Amino acid sequence: MTEPLDPGYPVPDGWTAHGVVELTGGCVVLVTEAERIALVGPRVRELRHGQPVTVRGRVAPLPPDCPADRALLVTDLEDDLPFGRFQW
Repeated sequence: MTEPLDPGYPVPDGWTAHGVVELTGGCVVLVTEAERIALVGPRVRELRHGQPVTVRGRVAPLPPDCPADRALLVTDLEDDLPFGRFQW
């Protein structure tokens, strides 16, 4: 489930979203149950297409021509493996 990414919603450590990574049109997009979130920042280079992850970060401007509803500047990420979540 995705927490609201409304900049007025006070969450001290940022926002958290869970989903599957999709690499499309030069963008890294997290596909969640509710929306598509463009992931931006240096940490997104670590992600692979089809990888299930949990990401944390701050609201960011949506990159042009990116097929997403909103964007998140990723500050932390975890692989979501089928047998539980492990931080690498």
